[in-house]
Amino acid sequence: MRYALLHNHTKFSIKDSLTPPVEYVKAINEYNNSNGEHEIVAFALTDNSNMYGLIDYHKACIEQVENNICKKLKPIYGNEIYHIDSYIDIAKLKYEEIYHLVLLAANEEGLENLYAITTEAGIHKVKLPSYEMPSAEEGYLEEHGRGIIALSGGLYSKIGHFIINDQYEEAKDLALYFQNIFDEFYLEILPYDDCDEVMCINRALLKIHKETGLPLVITGDTHYIYKEDKEYQDILKSINNMEVSKVNSHMRTPEEMISWCKGNDIPLEAVENTGKIADKCNVDITPKGTKSLMPSFKCPKGYTPNSYLKKEMFLGFKKKFLLGKKTSSIKKYIKRLNYEYTIITSMGYSSYFLILWDWCRYCKNNDILLGPGRGSCTGSLIAYCLDITNIDPVKNNLIFERFLNPERMDEPDIDTDVSSVDRKEAIEYFQNKYGIEYVCQIAAFNKYKIKSAIKAVLARNNGYDNKFKNDITRNIPDFLGGESVTYELLEDIKKNPYNHNKLSQREINQAAIIYDKLQKLFARDRKLERAVKKLCGGISKVSIHAGGVVISSQKIKKHMPLMVGSESAVLLVSQFNMEGIHYLHGLKIDVLGLKSLSIIKEAMKTIGLERRWFQSDDTNDEKVYRFLRNGNTKNIFQMSKYVATQMIRDFKVSDLDGLSTVNACNRPGPLAKGVDGKSMVDKYKAAVMGRDIENNLIDSVGKDTKGVLIYQEQLIKLGQVMAGYSLGNADLRIRKTIAKKDKGRIAEIRNEFVYGKQSLFNEKGEVCGISKEPSKYCVGALRLGFSEEEALRVFKNIETSAAYCFNKSHSYAYAFLAYKTAWLSLYYPAEYAAACMNFYAMDGKTEEITKTLGEVKQRHIKIFPPDINESKADFNVGLNNGDKSIRFGLLGIKEIGKTVLDSVRVLIKIDGPFTSFDDFLKRTLDDVNNGTLRKELSKNYANVTRKRDKNGKIVINVRNPFSKRNVTALIKAGAFDRFELNRYKLFNDFIKFRNKKKELESELLEEKNFNREKKLQWELETLGYNASGDVRS
Repeated sequence: MRYALLHNHTKFSIKDSLTPPVEYVKAINEYNNSNGEHEIVAFALTDNSNMYGLIDYHKACIEQVENNICKKLKPIYGNEIYHIDSYIDIAKLKYEEIYHLVLLAANEEGLENLYAITTEAGIHKVKLPSYEMPSAEEGYLEEHGRGIIALSGGLYSKIGHFIINDQYEEAKDLALYFQNIFDEFYLEILPYDDCDEVMCINRALLKIHKETGLPLVITGDTHYIYKEDKEYQDILKSINNMEVSKVNSHMRTPEEMISWCKGNDIPLEAVENTGKIADKCNVDITPKGTKSLMPSFKCPKGYTPNSYLKKEMFLGFKKKFLLGKKTSSIKKYIKRLNYEYTIITSMGYSSYFLILWDWCRYCKNNDILLGPGRGSCTGSLIAYCLDITNIDPVKNNLIFERFLNPERMDEPDIDTDVSSVDRKEAIEYFQNKYGIEYVCQIAAFNKYKIKSAIKAVLARNNGYDNKFKNDITRNIPDFLGGESVTYELLEDIKKNPYNHNKLSQREINQAAIIYDKLQKLFARDRKLERAVKKLCGGISKVSIHAGGVVISSQKIKKHMPLMVGSESAVLLVSQFNMEGIHYLHGLKIDVLGLKSLSIIKEAMKTIGLERRWFQSDDTNDEKVYRFLRNGNTKNIFQMSKYVATQMIRDFKVSDLDGLSTVNACNRPGPLAKGVDGKSMVDKYKAAVMGRDIENNLIDSVGKDTKGVLIYQEQLIKLGQVMAGYSLGNADLRIRKTIAKKDKGRIAEIRNEFVYGKQSLFNEKGEVCGISKEPSKYCVGALRLGFSEEEALRVFKNIETSAAYCFNKSHSYAYAFLAYKTAWLSLYYPAEYAAACMNFYAMDGKTEEITKTLGEVKQRHIKIFPPDINESKADFNVGLNNGDKSIRFGLLGIKEIGKTVLDSVRVLIKIDGPFTSFDDFLKRTLDDVNNGTLRKELSKNYANVTRKRDKNGKIVINVRNPFSKRNVTALIKAGAFDRFELNRYKLFNDFIKFRNKKKELESELLEEKNFNREKKLQWELETLGYNASGDVRS
């Protein structure tokens, strides 16, 4: 019998399943290979009111077949949609008022309608106490039912709800209604003997079938593959504080279904219909060409994207090189421009560059600060001429092929940093320009942390005492380098430490120790290992990709479902993650918020610097480099840690090349000791000191880094110079292949690099010799005149370095930011420090504020505590006897929020500054219900409460934001020192005033006991640091 699994949940049914789609595909293949009588011909993806896993499942089916692991399995795309009667009063809906319905796409129109329904549900989420349920209104289903085959759903279906509540006729009428709005509708039988309610529904569905002729179909509502896997789902439920399922939802075989139907008087047509439905579902989501979603930039009349790109790039070139700075290499630049233009246009990416150019132009015209570049895009001269980047790639020897390789057809990936405070506006421009239906952000799927997984599994295991359970998880952090610590992350750090550039060596060592400790634990208890790994493979929540924005030539919901994201989302969010977007060849632009740019922007505004200062590529001020070499690296972009500070000294940094080298070297790989006991940093340091180093390389390639291979671009260039690769093939064959540490492939590359020959392979696919056939990729070092000894020595150096060489384009761009922040810190220390501290305050980083204050005081800049009349919200710069000083802001005081700040500002604006502490008390406490403050506060709904008195009359009360707690905090922080220096006296006056002149001896303080020590103690308590004395941490 041909059988299909039509109702199935994968790990993308968040908190409901842990099974990856590929495991289902493998299990089905295993069944089909061992069974001759029946065959599972199709598997439907029907996750809970989402389609997160669609691409993952589609690729699993294709890849398993292509790799000869599985026979062809028909993928069916659907979901178990949640639906409600109406959006009216959606906030008041209860769980039992949200119904389930299984929808399957029968054809292309059905898939498009399914995307629309899923998007509708993703936009309208019913918020329950512990989670959200994306739900579509029933009327929307009616409008989008064409091309869809629907199954009635199980226990939580609306039909099931009617049946359980003795409303049989309503259930039958609803079934007939569904028959009318969808192409086909089936009554879904579930084989759950151990659930009385399901069996009750089954009997009623059988009756409806007999009375109406509506067809039956049987499904398993599958959540995992094997019966014993229920244990893992129970752990999943418990970790999320959800009720454990009473039924077993394993993947049932055709034999199980046939046997169950026979034992329960269900017609076998219910099983046969699964195969028939599979035959009717014919949808292929394979992309139709690589540019199907690529938008075409709308050019002025008479231009195509290609011709308009040429016009704008040469216009930019003229401004930068012919009207501005002069260069003696005009021909070299024009040749490079034409080369890049040929590649970009031949690959069809002119519109992509124009879209970025237009967006960057908008940002720069609207006071949105963009970074100088990020990633390999900085290697494009066209991007530089279009002002997408701010680094001259020709001058700095950056390689275009590292960004856009003509030897491979990958989409270009342009990442752009934007000031974090402006990111929302920057992204909204895409929506305003291209339309709300043509842009979206991208989903990301977070996995369960290893710490939570181990605790959850051990909680169900009585074989371990509490001390052991606590010991095993005590030293596992929740985050490393900003990433959640999952088992997968620990394993990758252990096996590929050089891939984790954000981590310090201490963090890498910590991860390796934790991983080894877990391996010892798992070796003793394989059952525990399986459970932990199973849980760690699950998805804990859906978040948003850090920067990804998709722009499409067609309405996005025709090609993927969307949803409302978290509060940080600016646009609707695709239900596919980055891999899914890449698979569909969607145009993706990364817009990443960078706090350092916001700090620079605030400092520039305070100082009065114009944008052209930031855009200027003049980075030759020797005073700035001397400032850095002297150890002044606090708050300098990516240079403030001890290791970077020491490198700046040791490397004798005197230009942007040096800063870039520090950037590239300040990572675990270059700092790690090799077999010779030396790290890459040690070798570079020796070269700086003038000592010869082993394996000195070709001058034209390694001269910028003293003969030490530091950059990926050097590997690429070395392949070109020494072995005759094109830059594109050198990128593919040397940089990408060798960095993966595939020993078999490395031997193959070695033979072509040195000898220019192809390799011979044995039956296992291992290199066993050198062929006489020439390589397809290069001529080899020997033919270019290098000796075999030299070629092998250089290749060994490449092999050693490839794993941790860094992207020079990115390193230069970030060195540029380091220079700009150092320049600000040197020439405008007060303004730059104030800007840094304001953003530290936003993030609650009091320790960083304390360190910054210490540095500021060392540079003889005075610090003043908050002042009720003069302080702004944040740290601000002023003059004190002609010298610059920094004053604390009111928001930096603990217990002081925006409402208090706004109230103070309003009172000062309307009635003038406070003239005394008594004046402050009267205007904030006495007058709140009949004065200025009441009138202003009542404009904000949050400050107002309305209730009826005993006569039914509405009484409006204004909540006074000034409480004992926050006024006391203002006193302790020194905000009223202008009126009285004895803060104990101020506190006593406040208590007396608050209690209508009645002195409460128990609360009053002994005024004569107030001294400097008490003052600093109060400042530390309210500010986190001492504003009027020595800084203490």
